[in-house]
Amino acid sequence: MVTKDDIQKHMGRSDVPFSTEEGTVIDRLIGAVSSAAEGYCYKVFRSGSMTERVTNYGTTFIEPTGYPIKSVEEIKFITSDGTYSSSEIETDDKNIYLLRGREWPKGKYHLEYTYGWDTSDVPDDMKLAVINEVISQFNLQRSEPRPTENISAWEREITLTAKFKEYLNRYVKA
Repeated sequence: MVTKDDIQKHMGRSDVPFSTEEGTVIDRLIGAVSSAAEGYCYKVFRSGSMTERVTNYGTTFIEPTGYPIKSVEEIKFITSDGTYSSSEIETDDKNIYLLRGREWPKGKYHLEYTYGWDTSDVPDDMKLAVINEVISQFNLQRSEPRPTENISAWEREITLTAKFKEYLNRYVKA
């Protein structure tokens, strides 16, 4: 969701590059914070395509795991031979709807869709929250005792800060 350059600029270190070890730690923290955020929200934010099966209990929407939804390639109703075309559906960032507010039939669906943010289209508020969390985790790692001075070989489990979790609550899958 963010790059090492984003972190470096935000830390005011544009003219002072990270050491190799610091850069390695920052790269690991970007991945760890992004993964932890996805786990906390029960969503996948980084761009990609996904095929998944979802169950619908007769609601007007289907909420896939990937977020935000970019496009839907295919929706098949597994319990019958029904396939829905793109002209029968509409989407927002979070859900897939049948047109005219109809309910999806109860049952299992096979979805193929693309989703997620590239580093260029992550919302500014999410980008800033991830940057701040990575910097917070980086500073915490630097302040904790290490068995050696080689920080790139030293890892710990990420525990997201309460402030970051509070921010992420708007993205948590219902």
